[in-house]
Amino acid sequence: MKQLKIYKSALTVAAALLLGGVTIGCSDWDDHYDANTTVSSEGSTTLLQNIKANSNLSHFAALLERSGFASSLDTTQVYTVWAPVNDSFDYATLSQESNSTLLKEFIENHVARYTYGANGTIDENVLMLNEKMNRFAGSGSYTFGGINVAQANLPSSNGLLHTLSGMVTFYPSIYEYLDKREFPIDSIADYIHHYDEKYIDESNSLQGPMVNGQVTYLDTVWIERNLLCNYITIEDSSYTMLLLTNNAWNKASEKLASYFNYVENFTFTDPINSDNTQRITIDTETMTDSMVHYHIVRDIFFNNRQYDHAKLAAAATYNDINCDSLVSVSASYYDPTIAPDRLMYAEDAKDLFYGAEKRTMSNGYVWVTDSFRMKPWNSWAGIMTSNNAAGAKMGTLTPVRVGQSSVNPETGVITSSSLFYYDVKPTSSSSSPEIDFYLGGVLSTTYNIYGVFVPANVANLSATNLRPNYVTVTLGYNNEKGQTRTQQLGKFTNDSARIDTVFFGEFTFPMCYRGTGYYPYIRVRSSFNTSSESDIYDNEIRMAGIILVPKELDDYLDEHPDYKFYTDND
Repeated sequence: MKQLKIYKSALTVAAALLLGGVTIGCSDWDDHYDANTTVSSEGSTTLLQNIKANSNLSHFAALLERSGFASSLDTTQVYTVWAPVNDSFDYATLSQESNSTLLKEFIENHVARYTYGANGTIDENVLMLNEKMNRFAGSGSYTFGGINVAQANLPSSNGLLHTLSGMVTFYPSIYEYLDKREFPIDSIADYIHHYDEKYIDESNSLQGPMVNGQVTYLDTVWIERNLLCNYITIEDSSYTMLLLTNNAWNKASEKLASYFNYVENFTFTDPINSDNTQRITIDTETMTDSMVHYHIVRDIFFNNRQYDHAKLAAAATYNDINCDSLVSVSASYYDPTIAPDRLMYAEDAKDLFYGAEKRTMSNGYVWVTDSFRMKPWNSWAGIMTSNNAAGAKMGTLTPVRVGQSSVNPETGVITSSSLFYYDVKPTSSSSSPEIDFYLGGVLSTTYNIYGVFVPANVANLSATNLRPNYVTVTLGYNNEKGQTRTQQLGKFTNDSARIDTVFFGEFTFPMCYRGTGYYPYIRVRSSFNTSSESDIYDNEIRMAGIILVPKELDDYLDEHPDYKFYTDND
């Protein structure tokens, strides 16, 4: 018996969501902007000198000095400054901010590289020093970031100065908002920050001399990214995040824990080769914590530029949400016909945001909620299909694919481009062939189990002597102590004239398998064994796979007949 050990860290589980990086520099970027060729003003004094000389900008000048940025406006580097005049913003509050916050959220939100003159008709988004985008627009009279320009085009030797009648609002990105803590959100914020990564971009950094055998850098460019959801850091994107308070996070964690009940030691025996038996050890505490929290955040991000999500972005309150459906960022990588459970229709889409408060971000929106209203089957506990055949016994297994146009319409309509199934022919007239299917991703919950049988005439309209199968179905699983067990689900027949989904029964799995790399299985074995039954039943098994439907979904559909959820008839 092999002895294996599995260690799953949180970073390992979600590494597949890595979506790229954001490059920033730690060196002084001013070195790259020392040309003054774009300045066409007649000013002979610098921006800093002009700001200090303007009595209406004394508060702005004081904050410039405090932030440490003032000296940058006294060089040959070219800037445009939109400076709010005295008494048009809360100077006292800003004076109490940390220097780093003051610089990023106020000063750099009013300063841009190069010159932006207020002439003629303009309408453009200006990239600010803090990487935010502010709109500069107007014709004759102008606004910047929605604030009226009080005085425009004040010339300086190193750029232009405009005065504003108010302060431009700083909007954090969704990622930045995690640290604002306007609401008690530190649980989910700390979880997401666990995936932060920072490393040197060697290809864009300027190497210096070797010191003690180590490379040094004269100009270091860093890459910062978040391995879990890097897209919420990107300024020119637009996403919506359902942001859970600590209360919602804790209740969700408690709810999901029952679905991810791992067993520390369990035995895996291959259903086809019983000699292949392994004893598996799992770090259950790490595994449960990782999988529970990953599945909480997996489906709470939505791309505002895809599907029907523009309506979500436009809604001001929960009552305004009228999306036909929602598809989370992670689910959007899958064909809805393959992962139908990850598509939320209107009723669930609206309910998900019930009672949530919306906040505008620089790259989208967050809706802060005190209750996690995600239905299990729309996220972590969805419908699962398996056509992963472990193999066959007493028969020859052949994979078959039939194009949609070749499927006999009398046997049923398929929604995908082709029908895939396994054909298991008995090795002799007296053998009882079987096919075994691995069941991947199973949680510790109750499923209704179905098998999909394919008739002999699925691609042959002229096929005759159609007979149903008569099969025994057995489930192989592990009990709560990790021991291998089998349970016979019963004997079943199918409709010989159509693609038939047969209900095998319900079963509660004592342990969770998702993320372990090991699986329970379903064994389907032909059960007739007399020559007289050969005229009644077909000894050749054709199956497209196994479907596991969470019992709670089937129960909900029975109780709510008008509830819209994906079916093959959609």
